[in-house]
Amino acid sequence: MSLTLCPHPAATSTMHATSSPPAGRSHWPVLIVVEGVHDVAFLKAIATVWRQVDPELPDLALYERRRQIAFVPIGGGGARDIAAWALRLDALPSPRFHLHDRETPPETGRRLAALATIDRQPNRCARITSKRSLENYLHPAAIVAAGGPALALGDHVD
Repeated sequence: MSLTLCPHPAATSTMHATSSPPAGRSHWPVLIVVEGVHDVAFLKAIATVWRQVDPELPDLALYERRRQIAFVPIGGGGARDIAAWALRLDALPSPRFHLHDRETPPETGRRLAALATIDRQPNRCARITSKRSLENYLHPAAIVAAGGPALALGDHVD
């Protein structure tokens, strides 16, 4: 499998594993490292919505069922946790994509530094959201339409 995640000069433009996968498998899955289980649910749900507009976008739930990707929720925490998880996962030959929340300073700076280290490695890609968390990307009208309360949300509201 090839999956273009983060084309940039320091990384390969296509992610793929170089060592042999387990018996009976033709590839290693791409690991998608996020902070928590709610991030996994959000990403799969929003991918389904986006695919209604552009069917060429990836179907994350299908990729997960086919074991082409595997979500790894690491439990939030600070940059030390992100860096520690990166080291733990380095023993696996799977390509990795890290997506973490921006949070607030000074935590944002620490996360950016940890993710920059990951992003420089081959078959690794790391990004931080432009908003405080993935949930900040939800439109208030969508929350109401789903049965939630009317909220005044900003990009950096917890």
